[in-house]
Amino acid sequence: MKKRRIATIVLGAVLSLSAILCPACSNVPDGYAAEWETGQMFDEPGDFVSIYNYCPSILVEGDNAYVWYCSNKSSGAHGDHIAYRKGKRVGETWYWSEKQIAFGPEEGTYYSGNICDPDVIRGEFSYHGETYTYLMAVLGCTTVDNSSNMFGFKIAKSPDGPWIDVPEVSPLYDFYDYYPDYVYDETNEFIWGWGQCSLISIDEKGKILLFYTGRSGTGQKVECWDFSDLEEPQSLWEAEVSNAGIYTSDGQQDTICNAQFAYEPVSRRIYMVCDTHPFSEFEVPTNLPYASNVYYFDVPEDKEFYEVFDQKFTWNKLFSIDSALTGFPRNHNCCFFRDPYGRLLSEERLDLAYTMSLTGADWKVLYTYRIYHLEYLL
Repeated sequence: MKKRRIATIVLGAVLSLSAILCPACSNVPDGYAAEWETGQMFDEPGDFVSIYNYCPSILVEGDNAYVWYCSNKSSGAHGDHIAYRKGKRVGETWYWSEKQIAFGPEEGTYYSGNICDPDVIRGEFSYHGETYTYLMAVLGCTTVDNSSNMFGFKIAKSPDGPWIDVPEVSPLYDFYDYYPDYVYDETNEFIWGWGQCSLISIDEKGKILLFYTGRSGTGQKVECWDFSDLEEPQSLWEAEVSNAGIYTSDGQQDTICNAQFAYEPVSRRIYMVCDTHPFSEFEVPTNLPYASNVYYFDVPEDKEFYEVFDQKFTWNKLFSIDSALTGFPRNHNCCFFRDPYGRLLSEERLDLAYTMSLTGADWKVLYTYRIYHLEYLL
């Protein structure tokens, strides 16, 4: 008994000394791993697995964060699922939990073939007599050829889920209402559809700005919705997002696609990160941009930030997330670290996540997709 008691006392002393020497270590939850010095946020266990991670959405609440992103369910498995991790900031370092699969394709739904591109905000959303706190937009399709995309919504009371569908707004616009009986083959034009949503809360309750790619001459549509009562959602207005100031890498007028938006209320700036064109015609992958660009514009003093999108305004380019900055040949599917309502965390710096890709001889280059953290001082 004495020996056991002494051992316990010694172990307790060692743990106490460890906490004194490294107080931050005691604040890291079990199973969480620090971001790599390279900026890579997290990875799968093992030396190499056939897993891809891309297209994140990140909410930050104090020293806690939540990230949803696209991934395959297991090594070598095909088909996008929505993966989920929690984050904890200790000092200046982010630690991330192990991966969970939030949900995946389901038979009989508009996302029976594929589901990806999540974007999440917080608010107050009533549905069948209950109030839900989180709204997620997701892209889905019934195909596996990247055609016929559309988007809808899921809701949850906690970032951990469970996430439930909202049929009243899912899909918000059914692809097959516009293109009945469409099947992509060598005789038909390829039609991607619409999706890649970005959400910003207007009132921290049910009113949101909904941005998405497609159904727009400029590439990007914005709509204002009141989702306070999801059984009776109200469309308030819609507009095309101005693409003035958006240029290709060779100086031509560009369209906006695959964009995320954020508002910074102190500087009164809207920020956007999006793909830039043209893509490579020769080196695989040819479906990904060399770079993603970060833009902003200042909201006029006489306007609220959500009142400007029906006007012609000009974007200002801030910087490029390209190989010169990252060292990677493909840089795509980016997002901002935002607060739960779609606002930036600081007027002094941007925290972003971007997806990188290597180049390769075939589609398996997909398995190189990993998500990296980037800090940019304003």
